[in-house]
Amino acid sequence: MNNPWALCALSALFYGGWPLLARLSGLSPAWVAATVGAGSLPVMLWFLWANFASAPTRGVVIGLIAGVICGLGTIVYSKLLSEPLWDISTFVPVTIAHITAVATIGGWFMFSEAMTFSKIAGILVLFIAIYLMA
Repeated sequence: MNNPWALCALSALFYGGWPLLARLSGLSPAWVAATVGAGSLPVMLWFLWANFASAPTRGVVIGLIAGVICGLGTIVYSKLLSEPLWDISTFVPVTIAHITAVATIGGWFMFSEAMTFSKIAGILVLFIAIYLMA
């Protein structure tokens, strides 16, 4: 599948759905992080096997660093999901809005992507949405 809009929709479904199941599990943050990681591993191994090709060492090292950062993010996110006193309908969208802002600014900073007026306006709208969700 090479349609970016379909990939966005599937990503939203998967990334929007797993937190709901994590909350439903009733597990502690550590168990949520561990079970999500364990459940992800076979999927990732299958994907790697299906798309195996040699990779440059630099890319693998950067990927491993990204994995550590992702693991830390999963632990923090799991704490957010596991606390029944916090509304998942508030804090998951707020987190996703923050992720969107980080990715937009990061794309500009790290990859020299254009920082257009619409992107700046979008980030401002995100912060307004975060304020309204809080």
